[in-house]
Amino acid sequence: MLEELPVSQPLRPTATIAQTLTLDLRCRGEDEETTQKIAKSLSGAACRGGYLFVGSDEGPGFERLHNTGAGSYGERETFPLGNFFDLPGHDDDEADVESLSIRKDWLWLVTSHARTRSKLKDGVKKFAKMRFHERRYVLGRIPLIAGEDDAPTPVRRDGNRDAWCVPISERGSVLMDALAEDPHLQPFLDIPAKENGLDIEGLAVGKGRVVLGLRGPVLRGRAVLLDLKWSSDEGLMAENDGATVSYEKMFVDFDGLGVRDLCRRGEDLMILARRCGRI
Repeated sequence: MLEELPVSQPLRPTATIAQTLTLDLRCRGEDEETTQKIAKSLSGAACRGGYLFVGSDEGPGFERLHNTGAGSYGERETFPLGNFFDLPGHDDDEADVESLSIRKDWLWLVTSHARTRSKLKDGVKKFAKMRFHERRYVLGRIPLIAGEDDAPTPVRRDGNRDAWCVPISERGSVLMDALAEDPHLQPFLDIPAKENGLDIEGLAVGKGRVVLGLRGPVLRGRAVLLDLKWSSDEGLMAENDGATVSYEKMFVDFDGLGVRDLCRRGEDLMILARRCGRI
């Protein structure tokens, strides 16, 4: 099902700074170079109480920070995705977590699902190759429990609640298998993200719905949203014993901007969009 959504606000409204946050990303036992890489690659964020969860393009998972007062967050802890899901590759591989969303006592996350190309400075031969990153195809949710000092703590299992992600496949996941049959998106699945290839950067979760926002591809100036139907009993699987993912596709006219993040506010969906600097 296709739908073109109207934009209810101007594309370039006047913005003012409402609040400034200071993030101290130092982590015990971590070298400064790694900390700097994490600091320069933060992506999605989700807040629960006095704690802030953030994703990173560079790390193996996601981070949790504690409000240390006056708009500052620190005491960083890292949670590799391998702690929660059975994934291919190595636990220290970059996961490229792009967006996070908390609904009730679940932490949802999505990785980029993107391919990459080496930089030209690494040599012409490497520049010709596109890389498939087997740990960058995760869409899942993780139980949150009240840990020490009531800190929202992600765990693999809490009673009858288990961490869950879309099943793995040769293409990356069964979500990718579904997109491989999509007439609009299939041509972009094997193209690097920064060349207008597939790149998931937004996630918003509501009752019975999981919405993904694509940084790419942008099609004739229109950004793409994927609205996945969610059932607590059946997950995202729709037919054929869980072999496919059911979704509706929506196009939003942002005059060439791609989606960089999503957030639900009541019944509304807030979209952060930005020009992506691609060819």
